[in-house]
Amino acid sequence: MESPIIKHDQINDTNINISSDHQFNCHPNTGNKHYLLKCCGCIAALTSILFVTFLILFFTIFRIKNPIIKLNSITINGVMIDTNGSNFILIADVSIRNPNLTAFKFGNATTEIYYGAKVMGEDIIPTGESKAKETMRMNMTIEIMAGKLLEDTNFRSDPKTGELRMRSYTRIEGRVKITRLVKKHVVATMNCTIIINVKSMAVENQNC
Repeated sequence: MESPIIKHDQINDTNINISSDHQFNCHPNTGNKHYLLKCCGCIAALTSILFVTFLILFFTIFRIKNPIIKLNSITINGVMIDTNGSNFILIADVSIRNPNLTAFKFGNATTEIYYGAKVMGEDIIPTGESKAKETMRMNMTIEIMAGKLLEDTNFRSDPKTGELRMRSYTRIEGRVKITRLVKKHVVATMNCTIIINVKSMAVENQNC
C-alpha cells in the first residue's frame, strides 16, 4: 500500500497556520485590563470623596463646643435659724445649654459661693445628660453660713457700705459622644459676682 505523498508547499502552509493560531492565542486580553483599571479608579475616587466629606463634617457640623452655663437669676429665700446660728438661703436659677449635635453627659458638679477667698456655701449639681441643642434649667438651693461670715475680718467693714459682695463659681465636666469610638472631654465654667443689699437682704446685682 503506497504512502500518501505530501507536497512541500502543503507542509509550509500547515506550519504557517499553526504558527499563526499559536501567536493569536498568546495575546493577553486587553479588555479585562481596561475594566480593572476603571474599577480601581472609581473605587479610589469614591474613597477620596467620602474622606473629604467626613473631614468637612468633622470640622464644621460635628465640631465640638463647650457647653454654656448661665445664671438666670439669684434670690434670697428667707433666713434659717438652727443650732449653728442664723443662715440665709440663696436660690439660684441656672441653665446649661448644649450647643452640639450630640448629647452631653456630665458628672456631679458643685456651685460654690465665696466671700473673699473662703467658701460660704455650696450645692451639688447631680449627674445628668443634656440632649443635642438642649437647654436644661435647674434651681439650686445654697445655704450661706452666717457664722463663717462673722469670722471673716472683712465682713466687719462691708456691711457699713450697705452692700455684701460675694461671688459664685461653677464647673461642669463631661463628654460629648461623636461616634462609638470617638468621644471628647469638655468643660464648662461660670464665674459670677453677686451684690447683696444688707438692709433689705435682697440681691441688687449679678454679673457673670
